[in-house]
This record gives sequence, C-alpha cells and structure tokens, in this order.
Amino acid sequence: MVPESSSLLDTVMTALVAGDPGLVPWSHDARMTQNNVELPLGDGAWLTVAEVDRVDIRMATASGAAAIGIFREGPHWSPFCLRIGLGDAGKVAECELVVIRALDAAGAFCHADLVPRPEFAAPLGAAECTPVPEMLALVDGYFSTLQQNTGILHTRFDPACRRRENGVWTTLSSDPNAPPTMRMTCAESFQLGFFRPNERVRGRRTPLVDERTGLVLAGAFIDHSGRITEYELTDGRTLTSGFLRPHTYAMLELFKIVAGSITAIEAVFHPVPYGMRGAWVEEELSAPPRRS
Repeated sequence: MVPESSSLLDTVMTALVAGDPGLVPWSHDARMTQNNVELPLGDGAWLTVAEVDRVDIRMATASGAAAIGIFREGPHWSPFCLRIGLGDAGKVAECELVVIRALDAAGAFCHADLVPRPEFAAPLGAAECTPVPEMLALVDGYFSTLQQNTGILHTRFDPACRRRENGVWTTLSSDPNAPPTMRMTCAESFQLGFFRPNERVRGRRTPLVDERTGLVLAGAFIDHSGRITEYELTDGRTLTSGFLRPHTYAMLELFKIVAGSITAIEAVFHPVPYGMRGAWVEEELSAPPRRS
C-alpha cells in the first residue's frame, strides 16, 4: 500500500510549479523552510519554479515523504530535495526544501544531466531488510566518519555503493576527468582521510525512515572552521584544504541500506552562514575549535 504522504508530496510539487500554496491541505500550524530559512507559505521558490523533472528518487512513510530531482527557474535547472511531514488529520505540517543553484553558489556542482537511480526504488526481500535501530546507527556512523575524517570507518558500505551530490558523482565516477577521489569507492575515499577539514557534522536528524524499503532521509550541517589549511592523508600525501574560511553546508541526504550496508547515497546541500542553527532541530554548538 502506498502511503497517503506520497500523493500529498505530488500535490505539493504540483502546487509549487503552479505557485499556488492554496492547492495544499496545510495544517493550521504548518511551517516551511528553504535552505534552512523559515518563510511564509508560498514564498521563495514558490514564486519562481516553472517546471519539476527527474523525480525518480523518492520515499514515503506514514509520517511524511521526500523527493530528489531538479526544477527549472527561468532557463536554469537546479537539484533539489523536498520533504514534507504530516500533522493532525493527515495534513501537511512541514515543508522543507533544500536547493542548490549554480548562479548563487560559487563552486556548486550543479547540472541537469541526472540519470535515474532505480536502486532507491528496488524492493527488498525479508533477508535484505535491516532493523530500524541498525539503519539509524549506520547513518549516524556515516556522519561520524565524515566528521574530522581520519580514515577510520564508523559505518558499512557495499563495495558497489555510489554517492551523488548536487547532481555529480563523487564516488565511482565514470568521468575520466574527475579527480581520483571521485573515482574511488565510498569506503576508499573515507579511508584516505580526504574529508579531514569537515570539523563538525551537527544537527543530525532522520525525519524519515522505512525498514521495508531500506531508505533513510537524514539532515545535517557540515561546518568548516577554516583553521585546517593543510592536512595529511593516510597514504602520506599532503593536501591543501578547499575551505580556508569559516563555511557551513546545510543538507538533506538519502541513504539506501540493504542487508546491513549502505548501497546508495544521494545528497543535496547548500552553503549557509557559518554556524547557522537548524530550523528543524534544537541544538547547541560545541566549543569552537582552537586555531592551529
């Protein structure tokens, strides 16, 4: 049975393209954010989106639903992740959008050449399902591996796991011009310690989890203090960090978990003010890192 949230998600996307929030059955206390900024219902992208495409990556549960695809504003296409949460009487109480636009995010990996990823919709047999607590631990372990990445894995990856971020393959890329780390497996790039400048992965949350499909939608922030200018990989090489000033990403990330291993990852993230607090989670920032 398809959850009611799936059809409500379609309604929200139809209303987004129409620019008409009145088409959505909102709860009385509904909230909407775009790139972690709370806005009135119908503001922001609701005023500019003309078309939605490639919505083959999605999940739906009794409490909410999410989709990852691209949408067009004027002539420009941008990757997005849209999440809704249901409230009383099955109405839409939460509407969260993360979108990355190349025009206003310098260095963003954005393009419209997104091929479908049927692995996210592939059904699971009983032996392939992973208990929810273990699914959550794998995702949290992924973020712990990403934070201050030392080369030690705190999660499990299937060898064929592929990660795509903002429309670009960042593991197992077939692009001969891609950097070597983007042609590695998920495990290999982490074991190299390539992501060492990611000092904090905070505000972690998992608003949607489905044991039957093996899907987890997670949200988090990645902080780069800028204090790490050079760092050493586990193979002895030294790299210069790409973040030489305080910088934060806000993101939504979808994971597919099969038989206790992460098999696919799709992420959309956008730069926000450094240290920005989460709109959907209460958090206290840890003590600032010391300058080295």
